[in-house]
Amino acid sequence: MESRPNPVSRASAVRAFELSLIYGTLALAAAAAWSLDIPELWYAVALFFAVDTLIVLWYMPVRCASDGGIYKLCTPVRCLEVRVVEIFGEVAGGRTIPTTPRGASCWGWPLPTTQFLSCRDRLYFSTPHCGGRWMRIRGEVEGRQKEVWLCGCQ
Repeated sequence: MESRPNPVSRASAVRAFELSLIYGTLALAAAAAWSLDIPELWYAVALFFAVDTLIVLWYMPVRCASDGGIYKLCTPVRCLEVRVVEIFGEVAGGRTIPTTPRGASCWGWPLPTTQFLSCRDRLYFSTPHCGGRWMRIRGEVEGRQKEVWLCGCQ
């Protein structure tokens, strides 16, 4: 009998990796400020911690759910609704986006484990539960039509 990895523990490991990547450098800077006794460095660490926390709360993808042609893409503090206009189908890939976002016109959460990128004409959203199957749709997002790529939606 073949043993499969538990998707919940895999998702938890993905999230732990992401948060350690973001806050690990701040912990090292705080340790340096403590050991070197540099008050200015403490101020910089506090400022970066506050900014990083705001970015994490606004952009970190947490969950995605569909309900009657509407997808809710949620971060810890907000949800974005996508109304389905047309379904293109599934695209096999991995945790990373199967297509390359064009240019530097994308904003969001571009980590290699989960994504929440809003580009001019595209939106990419994947949760820690992403298994590599991306759903490609055309949807209405905040009054504009975009090509939407979703992975890990339930």
